[in-house]
Amino acid sequence: MSGQPRAAEWEYLVEGDLAPHLVPRGRSGRAGLAAEVPRLPDGAHEGVAASLGPFTPEDLLVIPAAAWPLGGWWRRCLYSPLCVAVIGEQAAGLWVRDLPLPGVRARLALGDVALVEHRRAGTWHALTVIARTGTLVIRYAEDERSRVDAWTRRLRLRAASLRAPLPPAYPCGKAGRLDALLLTPDDGVVAVGHHGEGLRRCCLLAVTPRELIIEQNWRDWRRPWRTTSQTLYLPRQSVCSAIVRGKTLRLESAGTTVRVRLASRRTASTASAWLTSLLNNRKSHAA
Repeated sequence: MSGQPRAAEWEYLVEGDLAPHLVPRGRSGRAGLAAEVPRLPDGAHEGVAASLGPFTPEDLLVIPAAAWPLGGWWRRCLYSPLCVAVIGEQAAGLWVRDLPLPGVRARLALGDVALVEHRRAGTWHALTVIARTGTLVIRYAEDERSRVDAWTRRLRLRAASLRAPLPPAYPCGKAGRLDALLLTPDDGVVAVGHHGEGLRRCCLLAVTPRELIIEQNWRDWRRPWRTTSQTLYLPRQSVCSAIVRGKTLRLESAGTTVRVRLASRRTASTASAWLTSLLNNRKSHAA
């Protein structure tokens, strides 16, 4: 399961010959926003409403059950039950149809969201939302990416609701077109590094009025033909401290420690300068 988040407490390691019984034909259905799904799974609406309060159809994302092969083989699989991701007025959560009883297994206050991560490794795609109060993990296939991205953008807008001035620009490499990473088309951005879909080597640091964004690609040394892609979004108002040691960036975001090893020392050096500027500006405004 290299390059992927660890199994969540509601996911199960199973023998490959059980996968067709859990998920016929290896997959069952496709992810979809609630407005596109005929009906929610039994008990999902009531469970979500009781735990997270009011919501709209656009705030619901239904993820079908799936069995994912481990290491490219079907001898063992990671089974993910059907789940519904929800954005409520004050919190985000994940309703899971697991045993013994289905229910909301992750509940994260929007003000406590420290990090939103997309990771892709081979056939695996994973969305991870980390907060002081817990972690939400969703695994999905490539053909479900646009729907997951749309839901994630709504979550990022709620979590990074405050805007702040951009840091001063430093000499930087070619960042390319960053429109796909921005929350809104009119967001300004200061960036260093290289960004691009399908690049085998990518290390990008970008700061917008709402977020700190880090995008990287790297190869798995055990499978050099496979590239893992990672994009991190951190709400700027949640980042309270930052330390750069060598290529490692350590951030304190919403009471959670986030460690990121960057591929480029130049990007790490620029990150240190930018983040120092951001934090100093925040302290001066507070004074």
